[in-house]
Amino acid sequence: MAEELDVFGQFLRGEPQGISLIVLTYRDPLISYGLKWVPRLDIVQDVVTEAFLAFAEKIGTFEDETHIKKSLHATVKNKCLNAKRELDRHARLSEKVENSAINTAPHEIDIRISDAHRRWITKKILILLQELPQQRREDFHAHFVEEKSIKEIAEERGRSIVTLRQNINNALKNIRLALKSNGFPENFKNS
Repeated sequence: MAEELDVFGQFLRGEPQGISLIVLTYRDPLISYGLKWVPRLDIVQDVVTEAFLAFAEKIGTFEDETHIKKSLHATVKNKCLNAKRELDRHARLSEKVENSAINTAPHEIDIRISDAHRRWITKKILILLQELPQQRREDFHAHFVEEKSIKEIAEERGRSIVTLRQNINNALKNIRLALKSNGFPENFKNS
């Protein structure tokens, strides 16, 4: 117990070894805590690292051991919930793209070949989206991920419906062409 108090004392005084000791003391318990919110170890490890970086910037603001523990746990929880929301958004996008591809594929081609193929398509589409111009990517995201109508997006951004529809269609065209060049059926279309 005296050793633990010294860890907090060193940290509260801003001593470099105090920060290191806090990290050594709380890293594994915070990872276990984070796994309650996000079931992916790689993401939780990144979250805990980010939490410690944010934590180190606030050294002078802590009052005692309880304040330190609460701050670390709250930061990890909030960052995990943000990561979970992002994972859920990606899952919804993948599902929409998959459903769109399945519902519009020609009957003679079964694109539901395997989970590996589906994962490849999803990964390829996510990569392609990152390569789109920013405005096109944002319009695509708002329409397909956030599930907003083109009219809603136009009103929010003060842009014409025609321009938005063109951006979204161009994004789909880019994705179709890239998938076609990688062996996906030529007549892949949006529903």
